[in-house]
Amino acid sequence: RARIMAEFTSEHLENPKTKQIYQLTDKAARSYIAKPYNGPITLLRCTRRSGPANMRPYSYHQGWHHITNQIETRVLSAPGHLPLVHEPYVQELAAAIQEAMENEKWRMVNGEW
Repeated sequence: RARIMAEFTSEHLENPKTKQIYQLTDKAARSYIAKPYNGPITLLRCTRRSGPANMRPYSYHQGWHHITNQIETRVLSAPGHLPLVHEPYVQELAAAIQEAMENEKWRMVNGEW
């Protein structure tokens, strides 16, 4: 719990937009109940766990293996989730999302799922 509070008082959460994104994401994650999915997903991970992730046992796929067996995991160089929406990490995040979307479009066009 102390580590989560440390994240909330970090310089990243001094920005009101970043704080709002973090709070909305946290709320969505807590209320979301995933159902089995018969398709691929791309899991973007950071090099370091931060915030609520530190409170859970470590799992490489963060529980997504219960949803689908088609997981592509990509580890980003950001030192935690909060820095992802700030330079220089936001560029890497955007590129990873773009690549995942292009891969998905290719799969759909080629009937891979």
